[in-house]
Amino acid sequence: MFVSKNRLLSSFTRCVRGISSGIPDKQLQISFEGLVPKILSLQILRNKSEQQKFADLSNKGVLPPHFHGLMLFSCLQNPLLIKYNFDPSDFLLGAKEAYIQINKAIASKDFANFANGYLNESPSNTLLKESLSPKFYAACLKTSKAFNNAKTQVIMTDVKVLRIMMDAVETTIIDSDTIESLETDVPDQIQTPVYPKDSVIATVDVFFEAEESYESTIHLETEKEPVLTKSSRINKSRFTFQGCISGQIELDWKVVTFE
Repeated sequence: MFVSKNRLLSSFTRCVRGISSGIPDKQLQISFEGLVPKILSLQILRNKSEQQKFADLSNKGVLPPHFHGLMLFSCLQNPLLIKYNFDPSDFLLGAKEAYIQINKAIASKDFANFANGYLNESPSNTLLKESLSPKFYAACLKTSKAFNNAKTQVIMTDVKVLRIMMDAVETTIIDSDTIESLETDVPDQIQTPVYPKDSVIATVDVFFEAEESYESTIHLETEKEPVLTKSSRINKSRFTFQGCISGQIELDWKVVTFE
């Protein structure tokens, strides 16, 4: 049966404003799937307060510029994000701190020594195990071991975030179909059994531009003392965070991918 745009918009607006808070999460998820609900959600920009909200998020750098930012703002109208009080500005504050700590930990001396078996445990290793998905953590451990050995060690001394903005956001509801899909089709994602059935999972992509400083120590056979070099670079990367926002378990964002 054909549903007019007005009826669809009216039904959608009631959902995102919380009036129909008794609607099951699964139904709210379905109501926002596809491109049409997201485009229709931009109708709220007729409201001056929503225009101001969009301007504030853009001015803070939370949203990307131009059309991408407009479409991301529409994704933030997801009724599940609104129902469970997802705040993009607050989220980015935490994401920025996580980015700094995780990068420093990955390129730290104690993690390099742990990866090569010189230490039984390290503070950086503990932080990474708690902050990363299991497969991402394993990849970092392997990379650190490859780049650091008895002859060469590369340590990050500082990282300054120059730019940060949200790149994408979506929700998933954990059910048997979701578990099977994530376990078989997306093997690099965090494994869903850690999430209770019917919980709402938010997945957020965040873009970072940062200045990274390094110290490299190289032990040459021709030199008595190790050769120490310093370098810096501008790095652009994207972290993907996942967390349960619906309250069945404590919200604990994990970094599941990095590029």
